[in-house]
Amino acid sequence: MVIRPSQTNSATEAANLATMRKMIRAFNTGDPALVGECANKDALVSYSPHEPGTEVQTNEIRVQRMAFPDLYYQEELTIAEGDMVFLAWQSTGTHLGPLFGTDATGVRFELHGGEVARFDANNMIIEHWDQWTKPRIESHLLFGTLTPEYQNKLRAGGLL
Repeated sequence: MVIRPSQTNSATEAANLATMRKMIRAFNTGDPALVGECANKDALVSYSPHEPGTEVQTNEIRVQRMAFPDLYYQEELTIAEGDMVFLAWQSTGTHLGPLFGTDATGVRFELHGGEVARFDANNMIIEHWDQWTKPRIESHLLFGTLTPEYQNKLRAGGLL
């Protein structure tokens, strides 16, 4: 299936890009209230490995900030076209708190990934694609949060 952006004007693209940057700011500051200013909670559809919904995003912010208090997402590349935005990012941080039952390791990391979002007429995110499965798996291996059984499942699925 090919998904194409709807045609809009440059002012709409700029507003959508500003919303996408505000969502990254929510993760950088640890402020889950910003998610409600960025995503349409009644219409959000996620094509990511986790469940859709703004509650998931706000919980993910809390989990990430607890495990990585110095977490920072740096924008690397953005492309806005029509009602869609792609944002590539670099993430850095140090594993200083618990993560999925694993104690802090003190390991510093750098990951790269990306986000694709579709926006409604009010510049709110209504669809989201999370493009960082491989870095996510690599980070869990780095922090020792994947059980041997889960690693075997990933290997069987060709993801490891």
